[in-house]
Amino acid sequence: MKYLFVITGIGFGHLMREEAVIRELLRKDKDAEIKIATYGLALNYFKKRFPLTEIIGQKFPDAKSEVDATKVIFSNLFYPFQYFNNIKKIKELINKFKPDVVISDAEPEGIVAAKATNTRSVYIYNLDLHNARFEQNFGLYTYIIKKAVSYAHKNASQTIIPVLTQPARREGKINYVNPIIRDLPQALPLETRLMHEFGFNKQPILITIGGAKFGLKLVKNIINVAHYYDESFIVFGVNLQPKSSNVTILPFQPNFLEYLKISNALIGLAGHCTLSEALVYKKPSLIFPIPYYLEQYQNSYLMNDYCIKGDMENLGLIYMRNKIDKLLNNLESLQNNLKNYQISKNGAIEAAEIILQTIAR
Repeated sequence: MKYLFVITGIGFGHLMREEAVIRELLRKDKDAEIKIATYGLALNYFKKRFPLTEIIGQKFPDAKSEVDATKVIFSNLFYPFQYFNNIKKIKELINKFKPDVVISDAEPEGIVAAKATNTRSVYIYNLDLHNARFEQNFGLYTYIIKKAVSYAHKNASQTIIPVLTQPARREGKINYVNPIIRDLPQALPLETRLMHEFGFNKQPILITIGGAKFGLKLVKNIINVAHYYDESFIVFGVNLQPKSSNVTILPFQPNFLEYLKISNALIGLAGHCTLSEALVYKKPSLIFPIPYYLEQYQNSYLMNDYCIKGDMENLGLIYMRNKIDKLLNNLESLQNNLKNYQISKNGAIEAAEIILQTIAR
């Protein structure tokens, strides 16, 4: 069968989620043909493995700690024209490729194009409109996000919402699935072997901002205070220099989950993929939701029992030390809470099954 994926290219989380789903589809459908329409980080990530069509994504102004709703709107004044051009491109691709289903991760253009060509579609996005805390209302920005997601839910053949701590369930054509993970912990080598391969004598603390610009100030502050701790810190995906011997900075690593398996804790933003992996791998975390970013506020709200929360708007060296101290002092209680967290099945398998069922209908 033929599958067309439309994937947002902002950050690594969405592309990692769809890589996990694609992997399961390829296992279940040996004759699968896959094409991807995308942009940004995902364009570069998938370019050697699948035929790609480039579309244009939204622009996020360079920022070190927050999403400025006003700047985002002004930076995307011409995006409505690009949006309709994206739909045109995707429709042309559908008419040429003739996919059995269009799977769109966070990009409503895929659902619009699928509806216009009478093609079955599946929308994947973790923002849950039934549980989103809309008292965190950021005006026009929140309104636009809600409208786009509502449209996709209404017009897709099926919707998949990966959960964090909510129960997996089905409500009409909305499917709440377990966290979508590339590999479960048991599929990876033993921790002792990984510790030896990576050269660690002690479990490190991982720092990741998922390819986003918004966490640079956070990472810089961690690097600046790391020398106060008898801990090893591994920072992923930033072009910065360490300031102490206990900090290692690495580029993006496809085997990030192997590092996560041997880690003691994780520090990062409140992206859904990052938090899904922290939960499934049972790692306590210190998370900083990006200010004015609705999705991350919801994610952090759902993680109350499993993490320490920080405030990106109050970042400073003393504040950073206080938060790291709080994480280290609460590791045992957070680990005890995480012991009770269980999933019955990888959400990637559930998502692949829903996609195949959508085709069969």
